[in-house]
Amino acid sequence: MTKVKFEAGAQLDFVSPGELDRSLDRAMAQARAAEQLALAGIKHRKLPVLSGYAVAGALDIGGDNNFIQVAGPLTGTPAWNGQPIGPTGGNAWMAKRLAVTGLASGDVVQLFQPGGHSLDIVWQFTSAAPVNTFGRGEVVLYAGETLRLVNFGAFTSTAQIRLSGELYQAPAEMIGKLI
Repeated sequence: MTKVKFEAGAQLDFVSPGELDRSLDRAMAQARAAEQLALAGIKHRKLPVLSGYAVAGALDIGGDNNFIQVAGPLTGTPAWNGQPIGPTGGNAWMAKRLAVTGLASGDVVQLFQPGGHSLDIVWQFTSAAPVNTFGRGEVVLYAGETLRLVNFGAFTSTAQIRLSGELYQAPAEMIGKLI
């Protein structure tokens, strides 16, 4: 401490520049360590693309659904890419942004989260609103849960339908850091 004597006879203690530097360095190191601990295990990722085609005016891609087209220009090819989209064992995902491309005017698709004990609808995408962002904890998937797109009502697109997006991944026991 730096001491300064006033003419009134009182003594006051002041922090010296070296003491202030050491104190601030220590506080910054503690803050960095706390931030690193809070973020440990969290990864920002792109959602693996879920893509496929409608068959006979019906779209049903993802989940554990895996069928071969029997009609149309792609006869004999998979209606979707066959890869279930969901976190692998021990991990959990929290979606931040999801987008559906390839929809024709008036098309509506619903995003489901099959797995576990139910088939939960997550969101509905339309040709007019094909993108949505989600807040913390709104869309969380655990190991064994997957994403599935199913048309709602008349479906006219013959283009490839793609679900893409961004997410955060963390070990399942650390899911509290995401939500």
